[in-house]
Amino acid sequence: MDHMERFKIQGSIKRAIEILDSIPPQRDLVPEANTVNLIDPLSTAHLAIERALKALISDAGGTYGHTHGLNKLYRCLGDCNQEIFQYLAKAFNDAVGFFGYNVNVKGLRQFRSIEEYLAKVGTERTYQQLRYWAIEESTEENSAISYISLQIHRELLWALWVGFWPKRRDTVSIRVEREVTRAIERQISFTTEDQGTELPIARYMNWMAGKHRTHCAALKFLVRVGFAAIGDAYLETALRKSYDDLRQSADPAVRYYLGTLTYLPRGSQRRNRDATPEVEWANADMTSGVVMSLGGSWLGIVQRCADGAWAITPSEEGLVQITDIAEALADAKHYLVSRLTRVASCVVNGERREMRLCIYDRFGFWSTSSAHVWNSTDSETDAATYDVEFWDACHGVKRGDRVSIGISWNEDDASASVLYGIVGDVENQKVSIIGSDVWILKRSLEEWLERTAQG
Repeated sequence: MDHMERFKIQGSIKRAIEILDSIPPQRDLVPEANTVNLIDPLSTAHLAIERALKALISDAGGTYGHTHGLNKLYRCLGDCNQEIFQYLAKAFNDAVGFFGYNVNVKGLRQFRSIEEYLAKVGTERTYQQLRYWAIEESTEENSAISYISLQIHRELLWALWVGFWPKRRDTVSIRVEREVTRAIERQISFTTEDQGTELPIARYMNWMAGKHRTHCAALKFLVRVGFAAIGDAYLETALRKSYDDLRQSADPAVRYYLGTLTYLPRGSQRRNRDATPEVEWANADMTSGVVMSLGGSWLGIVQRCADGAWAITPSEEGLVQITDIAEALADAKHYLVSRLTRVASCVVNGERREMRLCIYDRFGFWSTSSAHVWNSTDSETDAATYDVEFWDACHGVKRGDRVSIGISWNEDDASASVLYGIVGDVENQKVSIIGSDVWILKRSLEEWLERTAQG
């Protein structure tokens, strides 16, 4: 293959990569709702992979016949160039591990090997689906398109681009580690700080050598526990800058890795013995579901990402969006309990109790309507009806009870609020209270509870 031909093929690969990189980040496989927006980029990627494989086969003296099937072309490559054949398999397996795909889970088994992946998503039939989907809007069940990973497709393209350079055999893990290393070295290597003592780069390397095997592992540790854990003010500042630089990386694999560092670790969320949430699954695969309170209200939605993590969308007022991602489902569930429930101090007919409430707006008690009530002096005063949901159905609150509920909506705030009034309707965990609420300083909570409980 002459230099110009190789340049053209590498150019087509780079263009395909750039097109894939322009697509907003996808944590899962190709979603059906977005297929229309991905058909052209996927078609371009297929053709770039096909062209590269055919060029490598021809360059090695092999033949491939008339086919658009990537699976067939990959087998032909194995017949004539085992070195690149094995390298592509290595790059594929490394990418599958890097992006955390569990190959034993239904819907991800095509990632067990490059042969199985291409046999699932790179066949001639898939090529025709990509070509004609926009015209015919194929509704064929189990379409191979939905099994495609944009991340894996990109890494195959990258490996093919590298395959034209005899001395380069990068995989995604190597590439990301290299960029993380360079980002760190840029910030701490070239300095005369602390002249006459150990330079910052040496201090950092000595710290890392005793704790971590790679720079990626060191960065993960620092993001999880805090950069101050390194015990060196200068290095703390430099490493924070490195982390901020990496978040702007042009490489989506680097940005993905940085994103995983903020996942909620396994076991990180407090387990509340009085509140064990359940999930009502939306599908048979148990990849998407609603976390419910015992009263049947939605705490939020959990969705399993392709890498096995769980995206969390709380049921709150305002814009609905993913607020965090947890490594384990249990932590996603308890995250929602901690975010959308609080243990409140309650006084019912003069008796003090601690009971857990669901708090869907997180900024105060939810007033649903205006009302008029009679106070102890037989004069009419304005009040409102508030809906309160206890976690436990055995809350013991009855219609006509005088209640006073004190709660701190945000644990870090110095304020709290007290809802006081008369119980109206009671339906299992859900109770309406006709009365008033007041914001107070948290240190005054006990005094207010006593006062309002007495009417």
